[in-house]
Amino acid sequence: MNYFRIVCNYVVIIASFAASLANLLAQGNAGDSAPIESRFIVDMPTAGVLPKGALGVYVNSFPDGGLLADASYGLSSWLNVGVSFGVNNLVGSGKIVLQDYPAVHLRARIFNETLAIPAIMLGVNTQGRGGFIGNRFQTQPAGIFAAASKTLKWPLGTVSGHLGLCYSLSPDHPAKQIPNIFLGAEHSIGPFLSAAAEYNPTLDERFPSAVYLREGGMLNVAVRCSVMAGTTLEIQFRDILQNLTNMQGISRTLGIEFIRSF
Repeated sequence: MNYFRIVCNYVVIIASFAASLANLLAQGNAGDSAPIESRFIVDMPTAGVLPKGALGVYVNSFPDGGLLADASYGLSSWLNVGVSFGVNNLVGSGKIVLQDYPAVHLRARIFNETLAIPAIMLGVNTQGRGGFIGNRFQTQPAGIFAAASKTLKWPLGTVSGHLGLCYSLSPDHPAKQIPNIFLGAEHSIGPFLSAAAEYNPTLDERFPSAVYLREGGMLNVAVRCSVMAGTTLEIQFRDILQNLTNMQGISRTLGIEFIRSF
């Protein structure tokens, strides 16, 4: 009987610890219980916003020792502003190359999601992703964009669909460029994990002389894990279709996001 009580006590302690840990882990922007919305599918924006008074800092690595740092702030429940900056060859050998000028972000959610309609966002983002040559990034910035996001819950978790239209403001683009579109989805995997995938057809690229890309667009995947309150780790698998001209195979990058409210 005493052994039975001891075993029961251990089971209760372990179950309580596991429940507390799961609750802690679910406080980033990944998983079923995440209270924070994802603001990017992988590279491209969603209709998500930071809460009022929240500061978000995101750092992402990219091949050849590069690093991107982004800071955003929730001015209100529907308006975010931010800045970001990239560096080539920060880690490793070779000359450290700084992005020519900081990028700016502005996003305003004009409609909140309801049962019938998705959340709708209008914004400006001048930050490209990946390495860069002069003003040219591996993935061109979204520029002026509109994004729509809709979230549904079903027995296997939470799924979000995203669709957007954008017009890059990169000086590398030709004068008569056309708008680009993008789409993606994110699905929770338990209480603190999520997986996202996006397709960016890069309709606004200048083919066949694009510096980084062949025709066919970019397919990217990200896996995110909420590791503690307001902190999310991310691993990205970029260019699944292998259309980047200066990469061999699928590239892998790491990211981390910290969000704190004030």
